[in-house]
Amino acid sequence: MGSTSKPDANMLQVVGSAPKDAPPVMRSSSKNPNTPQIPATPSKNIETLQVSTTAIVNPATPQVPTSTSKDANTLQIGMIITHKVGRWKVLRNIASGPFSEVFVVVDADNNKTKYAMKCEKQEGNQRPVLKLDVMVLMSVKGSVGFPLFIAAGRTKIYRYCVMQLVGPDLGKLRRSLVAKRFSVPTALRVLQQTLRRLEVLHDAGWLCRDVKAPNFAVGLGHENSIIYMLDFGFARKYKDANGQIYPPREAAALLGTFQ
Repeated sequence: MGSTSKPDANMLQVVGSAPKDAPPVMRSSSKNPNTPQIPATPSKNIETLQVSTTAIVNPATPQVPTSTSKDANTLQIGMIITHKVGRWKVLRNIASGPFSEVFVVVDADNNKTKYAMKCEKQEGNQRPVLKLDVMVLMSVKGSVGFPLFIAAGRTKIYRYCVMQLVGPDLGKLRRSLVAKRFSVPTALRVLQQTLRRLEVLHDAGWLCRDVKAPNFAVGLGHENSIIYMLDFGFARKYKDANGQIYPPREAAALLGTFQ
């Protein structure tokens, strides 16, 4: 990925400005607006994949206070969810599944700050996983590249988790390109960041067991240079609080997502 390499013409357009301590940026002479700006030399301390983003979050809880909102079979647009740490107004649904949904919500007090709220049905859910998302996000809280955990609670119908809203996932970004693939330099930058996320997750004592492009997304606004790791429904704790690895199981089912 030296300065003489030529990025693919159909690559993601890099937007925004790089961090102050970012390495020199190679600017291609190509006039194609889809040509990326890739650092000439990767830096271990810099997260530099910058892309234009739109508000999308992947579908992603301990026992916490009950919501005072009106319970229904599903959350309704305009509904207010109240928790001891804040109130959120439901704006729109951005993802749905058999047992879970993800909504964009806004702080009901300032009507400005937006978050993602993942909801999971309490009844009839054969594999509840929201608790895993909360446990993992709390374990890695403060780490770069993981959505900030805000709160978790429940209604009579749903459990919910409020977290930082992020941008489109890597799968959507790749499919949005004319060539349907990242250039080699950008792919290497993606690799660099996603490996760091896995390293942090492993250091916290968790295994992901479902590594795929839709489970990584770019940030919004000034954080569009950061890749976030999402959705820990298949995660498993592999070591205890003292760092001791649990004994291997005699048998384990094959897990992951078939594509």
